[in-house]
Amino acid sequence: MQTQILGLKELAQMVAVIDTCASRGTFKAEEFSTIGRLREIIIAESQTQAQIRQAAQQQEATQEEVNLDGGMTEGNETSEPAVDAREKLKRSKGKK
Repeated sequence: MQTQILGLKELAQMVAVIDTCASRGTFKAEEFSTIGRLREIIIAESQTQAQIRQAAQQQEATQEEVNLDGGMTEGNETSEPAVDAREKLKRSKGKK
């Protein structure tokens, strides 16, 4: 069995269905707390997914900026831009 992951669109649609059903009187009074909890869980999950997606997009944008600016190269453990590292090396050789 393969795990299916619901996206933000599907979660938003589920909340909309719950809200529509509640406004039409579909649920009995004793079901309100259960339905309300389910709605809160769905909203919390959609917020978590949105935050994760936003963080990933920001990280991706930052990485693209670094790459476009001649920034960090692979294996550069100091996380300094490559140009700056070369300049420091030249300066240190010149001081000797």
